[in-house]
Amino acid sequence: MRDFIVLAFIFLSAPAALFSPYYGVLVWHFISFLNPHRFAWSFAFNFPVAMVIGIPTLIGALFTKDSNRKLFTRETLILVILWAWFCVTLFHASQIPFLSTHLDDGLFKLTRISKILLMTFVTFYLVSSKQKLRWLLLLVAFCFIFLDGKGAIWGVATGGEWRVYGPQESFIEDNNAFALATNMVMPLMFFLAWDEERRWVRWLLRFGFVSGIIAVMLTYSRGGLLGLAVVLGLVAIKAHRKLIAACLLVLVTLGTLAYSPEKWKDRMSGFLEGKVDSSAEQRLVTWGVGLRLVRDYPVFGGGFEVYPDVAIFQHYKTRDMPGGRLSAGPHSIYMEMLGEHGFVGLGLFLSLVGSCLLTLRKVIRISKRDPNGRWALVTAHSFEVSIYAFLVSGAFLGFANFDLWYLYVACTSVLHLLYMQQLKSEAQGPIVSQSPEEPHGSSVPASRDGIYA
Repeated sequence: MRDFIVLAFIFLSAPAALFSPYYGVLVWHFISFLNPHRFAWSFAFNFPVAMVIGIPTLIGALFTKDSNRKLFTRETLILVILWAWFCVTLFHASQIPFLSTHLDDGLFKLTRISKILLMTFVTFYLVSSKQKLRWLLLLVAFCFIFLDGKGAIWGVATGGEWRVYGPQESFIEDNNAFALATNMVMPLMFFLAWDEERRWVRWLLRFGFVSGIIAVMLTYSRGGLLGLAVVLGLVAIKAHRKLIAACLLVLVTLGTLAYSPEKWKDRMSGFLEGKVDSSAEQRLVTWGVGLRLVRDYPVFGGGFEVYPDVAIFQHYKTRDMPGGRLSAGPHSIYMEMLGEHGFVGLGLFLSLVGSCLLTLRKVIRISKRDPNGRWALVTAHSFEVSIYAFLVSGAFLGFANFDLWYLYVACTSVLHLLYMQQLKSEAQGPIVSQSPEEPHGSSVPASRDGIYA
């Protein structure tokens, strides 16, 4: 029954995406993050649902008039260059016999990432108003409200004895990946709730935020735990509720120590005490492989999927992997970029991160003095915290090409573009000024206004 429901929704959405490509973008991201077909049990599980939606969305985007006409921003230009560099590094690897043994795997990964990047640019092109941006962000938040709520309830019901994972065979199936994604979406839930006028939506977002805390902890991901600390700390600072946040943090810590299962305590206590277990040892060995590899190929790196290549891994390792493993993934977004794409690739990646953070700082600086800029201020704060969560949790996970990260890149450019257009239109003609007690597009009580200053 689930298979028929999922496929019926997909096939009914396909023609709608052709005539309304923005709707296609929403469905695409709904599929990407919620993975509804992975909750089916039969033929829908492996059905190419993304392709069924993606093709009519791309066709519709070619003919739509409702779009952002400014196609190139600082972020999109860096992203284009980075995409081109991916192709260059894989071509370079194909020309060197020692590196060409993983060419097929590299081509597969490049194809998958190219699809993500293509839809990233389509998203930037079609999200042409602040209402469309908000609907997209609410969609992402609601996908994770479902996933985090499901994981948190199941985890609590089973006493936390088992790890929480994402949907099967999805980008976020791994417990570490699921913790990373949840940390990146929790700021959205928090800040969208502060600026949401519908009470039931506010409570759902708050439920998702609390569920996200529980879900991240029950993934048993140590990188996720660090990312969670960053999210809660930055949210507390930006909300100007430091005392309340500190009290809640103490209560959460005491509750965790009192009621968490012994398996969780054992795993986290060693981490906090600086002990290195086999999992941490594997990361150290893998990072050593990357550093030695980049000495020989500092500009281009080894191309996509160089780390899992057994021959290359064994050639550059400084010692044997714990557990008898012959190779492993990069286990870090930074080492992933460095090993696969050299110092140029890492530089482009960090430039993209820095560009997004600078753009968000600019929006925050201007909008906090603008009585009509509350929506931009709230959104910029949520993006900024989410990116910091990505940078911290991602330091221990090879997820540099995560589709949620690229979505934030696109949305950062959209936010800046839309807000600058609003400022320009306000400067060109008189508008009805709104007081801080009545923020634009919201009936949220005035007492919330000062929290983003």
